[in-house]
Amino acid sequence: MSGKIYTLPPRVRFEPRSEEEEEAYSEVQLYDFENQKMRRVFFDDKIFFQIELTEKNRFKAMQDGWIPWKDLPNTKRRKIKLKEDLANDHPSILYLQERKIEVPGDKKSSPILPEYSLIWEATHLKDLPVRIIYFLSNQRTVVVDYKNAKLADLEPTFFQPPEEFLNLSPF
Repeated sequence: MSGKIYTLPPRVRFEPRSEEEEEAYSEVQLYDFENQKMRRVFFDDKIFFQIELTEKNRFKAMQDGWIPWKDLPNTKRRKIKLKEDLANDHPSILYLQERKIEVPGDKKSSPILPEYSLIWEATHLKDLPVRIIYFLSNQRTVVVDYKNAKLADLEPTFFQPPEEFLNLSPF
């Protein structure tokens, strides 16, 4: 999937792009991870639907670099600097990130399988991730590339449906 992503954590605006631009429907997805809500906004019809987000959605947003990591108390995370690199035309630092979730045992905590990811953070973009590679439990590899990344000042209203749009939740 491709499109434009704008972030003002904990808010995210995703504008999906279809491969066939002529057939694309004017939809924007607005995520609010503070209030655990997502709104699908349809500009052509001036309507939106709102759904509740789960912790799984929040975790995926952190994995994909949309919002900063916020670990649970039983989670240990560390970033290991590997090298300076170039990713998507941005000078970056490549990190190996390891996450371990500890499950209390009888005598000591024992970690569940660790999760690893590679993260390229653009040094001139306030360490914004421009490429992330991680592995799913089903042995699939996910590569997230952010091309044309840049910093900008965004108004909070950019992450909300226009006031005149009709809320059709729940449908």
